[in-house]
Amino acid sequence: MRQVLLRIRLDSLFSTEAIDGVTAIGVGYGLIPWLLVGIAWLVHHKRAGTLVSQDNACAAGFWVVVGCILGSVPNWGLQVQSVPVFGYGMMLFLGFVFGGNVAAHRAKKENLDGKLVWDMAMWLFFSGIVGARLFHVIQHRDEFFAQVNGIGDFFTVLINLPRGGLTLFGGIIAGAIAYIVFCRKHRLSTIQMADVLVPGLLVGIAFGRIGCFLNGCCFGGACELPWAVTFPEGSVPYTVQLQRGLIEAGAAGSLRVHPTQIYSSINAFVIAGICTYYWKHRSHTGSVVGLALILYAITRFTLEILRTDELGFGGTSLTISQWVSIGALIAGMILVNLKRLTNRFDLVPVEKTT
Repeated sequence: MRQVLLRIRLDSLFSTEAIDGVTAIGVGYGLIPWLLVGIAWLVHHKRAGTLVSQDNACAAGFWVVVGCILGSVPNWGLQVQSVPVFGYGMMLFLGFVFGGNVAAHRAKKENLDGKLVWDMAMWLFFSGIVGARLFHVIQHRDEFFAQVNGIGDFFTVLINLPRGGLTLFGGIIAGAIAYIVFCRKHRLSTIQMADVLVPGLLVGIAFGRIGCFLNGCCFGGACELPWAVTFPEGSVPYTVQLQRGLIEAGAAGSLRVHPTQIYSSINAFVIAGICTYYWKHRSHTGSVVGLALILYAITRFTLEILRTDELGFGGTSLTISQWVSIGALIAGMILVNLKRLTNRFDLVPVEKTT
């Protein structure tokens, strides 16, 4: 667990002195990748013969201005010594970047506009975060409202993501709504685009689960396996185990538990690879996302057995994620096995692509 990966020092360009035991680097180190990317951009457009244009002049000017701003930060006399880089947020960012690139690459093979995919990715990313948070708050409403002492506390607790509080299926539901609206707005086939996007979405989920591990949420049950992990005092697993009487107050850390976040991350990467391979052998549009739904539903249902952060839903022993998994499994089986659906869903044979 590492909620804060590092801190960016605002009082020095190139200092590496730690702050409160957390690795800290001067803001000036941000100039190095910024400079390298700028050089790569110049070389690319120089070779392509597109360096001299109004748009590129504006882009170059922006690059220079931002670089100057970064270099001058220590001279601003700010009262804030540093800013944190949260592990969860960083993993979400990396998931967005890598997942978006996977989806854009696949879109080009389908003769689709890669820029359009990035626009859609922005819709899905922000709507997914909002949906995942709202789903979690509704799911744990008793715990959530117990922390609220007025309207100010309501919004503070609502956005307090470091304490844990994003439920993946909520993000999928909200993202699905935003996805349908986007496709209708741009007159895209929802099923075809789903096939294109699903490997990239799974890559994004894989990085997000690493973020869960760094944040300490979505933890597993107690075990004594060689790879079992413990979480420190004050973490979500520690607090939950303390409330359930599994550990005593003052314990050095939580019980050793399954790193279900890492299991989930590996699972998402594997399914993304399977779907990418299956792409060459699909018989109709919709079969790729159908396969992803089947595999993810089965594995997520199984992983929920190892997790102990959620209790049964609706008076049953199944968690809400397991109930959603059952629905996802049914939907996936329909998409994979039905080769003839109405033209409204564009479920028609497709030409094989590499």
